[in-house]
Amino acid sequence: MAHLVYIKAKDHKKFNYASFAAYKNKEGKTVTLLDPDGNPMEKWELNNAMQGFDLENEHDKRVWDYLQEHPAVKRGGFTFVDSRKGEQENAAKAIASAEAVTTATSMTPAEYDDMARLIGISQNFDDIIRKARVLQYANTYPDKFLALYNNKDKDYYVFLKKAAEKGIIAYINDVWKYGSNSMGLTDEAAIEWLKNNKDIYALLRNELRGNKEVVAEKIKSTKKSK
Repeated sequence: MAHLVYIKAKDHKKFNYASFAAYKNKEGKTVTLLDPDGNPMEKWELNNAMQGFDLENEHDKRVWDYLQEHPAVKRGGFTFVDSRKGEQENAAKAIASAEAVTTATSMTPAEYDDMARLIGISQNFDDIIRKARVLQYANTYPDKFLALYNNKDKDYYVFLKKAAEKGIIAYINDVWKYGSNSMGLTDEAAIEWLKNNKDIYALLRNELRGNKEVVAEKIKSTKKSK
C-alpha cells in the first residue's frame, strides 16, 4: 500500500522553482543524493509548489530522506506532509468521538444534568436542548468529554456547581467560600478541602438535598458537644 508524503512550498503562490544541492549535515559530513542507479546527483529540483513521494518506492524514499535535513527546508521555506499520519489522526479522532458519543447516549437523565453543568451548558435550557448539546460536545470534543466523565472527582466538581447555584457555598473574589471559611482558590483546592472536612461535606450535601432541618440539628448538637 502506498505511503504518500509531500513537500510543499509555504508560499505556493510565489513559488516557481527550487534546487536542493548537496549539503553538510550536523556532523559536518557531506550529504549527496543518489539517482536510481546509485550515482551522485548534482542537485534535486522542485518544479511545482507541491511534490509527492511514495515511501514504498526506493528512490522516492531516498529523496525524502535527503530533504529532511536540507538547509533550504530548515530555513522554513518548505513543509512536509505525511498523508498516512493525517489518516491515522483522523481515524483516532473518529474512534474517540464514537466512544464519547456511545458513552453520552447511555447516560441517565441525572448524568446528563451533571455533564451539562461541568461543560458549562446553561441550566435554563430545556432538558432536550441540554441533552443535544451534551451529545454535540461529546462528538466535537471527545477527549475532553471522556476526561470529565471518567474523572474520579467528578461528583465533587458537580457538587461545587450545584452548591454554588443554591448559595450554599460561593466563589467570591476568586476564592471558594463556605460561610467565613476559605476553601481554596481553585476547584481542585476546594475539593481537597471537602475531602479533608468530610463531616462538613456530609452536612452540605444534606443541605443541597433540601434537608435543612437535619443540617441545623446536627450543627446545634455539634455546638452543644463543644
